[in-house]
Amino acid sequence: MNERKAGSAPDRELVRAGARALLVTAFVVYLALLAWIVLWKLQAPYLGSGALREIKIVPYLPAGGDGGSGPLEVVVNVILFIPVGAFLGLLAPSWRWWMHALVLAGASLVLESTQYVMAIGSSDITDVIDNTLGGVVGLGILALLRRGSTARAETGMRRALVIVTTIFALAVVAFLLSPLRFHDPHV
Repeated sequence: MNERKAGSAPDRELVRAGARALLVTAFVVYLALLAWIVLWKLQAPYLGSGALREIKIVPYLPAGGDGGSGPLEVVVNVILFIPVGAFLGLLAPSWRWWMHALVLAGASLVLESTQYVMAIGSSDITDVIDNTLGGVVGLGILALLRRGSTARAETGMRRALVIVTTIFALAVVAFLLSPLRFHDPHV
């Protein structure tokens, strides 16, 4: 009789593949929610008018009719991208940190460029800086956890990211079901 022992190599590979699939799914969900928040601020997707097509290239300071970046906006942009850096660190562990940073900066630049092209908000270099910083912080947290115990750190971080994504998705649903709405006072 050919019985496999619990914990055999094929079983471990199946568990790893399932864990990776769950992580990829959580990452895709997180990115979709993040893009919706960044681009449409949880509103129905729309195309804007030329009046909303602005580029702010002076970071953190008022420029071109736009105010300076408020502390809350900066903190939120950093926090929202921390999981993105951790996801990238887990999904592409062989990349060097600067490769992750380039992907993070590129993704943020794509979001800001999309705002410009679709005329749905001000494109701000401050956001690119803050989003990239948040992602690098996520990478740093993962690197610190890996110093202790690689297998435990990665398992814990994977679980934490799936939980964070689930909470994030539930918070979005709760927001959508609530009467609370945010709007841009300039629109």
